[in-house]
Amino acid sequence: MKTIYQKAIFGFNVFLLAFVFFAKPSLRAESAVSLKKSKAVVPDTTSYEKQLSAKEVDSVKKLPQRKIKIKNREIVVEVADDDEERARGLMERIELGANEGMLFVFPEEQRLSFWMKNTLINLSIAYINAEGKIVDIQEMKKEPTGVLTYKTYPTVHKAKYALEMKESWFESSGIKVGDAVVGLP
Repeated sequence: MKTIYQKAIFGFNVFLLAFVFFAKPSLRAESAVSLKKSKAVVPDTTSYEKQLSAKEVDSVKKLPQRKIKIKNREIVVEVADDDEERARGLMERIELGANEGMLFVFPEEQRLSFWMKNTLINLSIAYINAEGKIVDIQEMKKEPTGVLTYKTYPTVHKAKYALEMKESWFESSGIKVGDAVVGLP
């Protein structure tokens, strides 16, 4: 024989199950309508998320900029020079201008390693030593959604700076290991 307490728990569970079963489709439909109204499509991406809200896209924080030069190419870079800025990097950016990039500045030369977590575009990275010489250049690919571990892009030589640019920028600009970077902080 069931007690009143057991009957009450059973009744509540039946009510909860019925609520979830019947209410969920309408909540999904409502969410889908608001999603269509408030989401901006991120073009051609399989990493992080396929959509970001317009507010999130607009709120991607731009860092202070400076001009640097490699060979005859002037570049406008955002400067990431503290832990928070370096950790955020170019995450969630959906585009990068032709001669724009991000310069990561570290307190001292060390072996650096980067990854592409939450990065929506393919990038090229140049590692630069304290004397301003490029010691390594690598191509970095965006990661597919749902990846649990990320590929890393370590440098063999110590570097004080890392410069991220659009995919293949260094190659198409004729810039190679050994070239000097002028105007570093």
